Amino acid sequence: EMTEAKINECLSKLKADAKPKWGIMTPQHMIEHLEYTYKIASGEIQDFEIATPEKILDKVHASSYNYRKFPQN
Repeated sequence: EMTEAKINECLSKLKADAKPKWGIMTPQHMIEHLEYTYKIASGEIQDFEIATPEKILDKVHASSYNYRKFPQN
């Protein structure tokens, strides 16, 4: 369960020089991404455009129905 305490714990571990285990998100990108998605979830932002490439959406869709971990490449 994601509580405020859990979020604070996770954020406290995020360091400026942290390297992603996969993907290209820097710690700054992660904070901006979390802030943006929180604003969408809270209803503060309602007029956003989904810009995920179709090939990525296909992978997400497939992993949702076959219970396999999402591919990391």
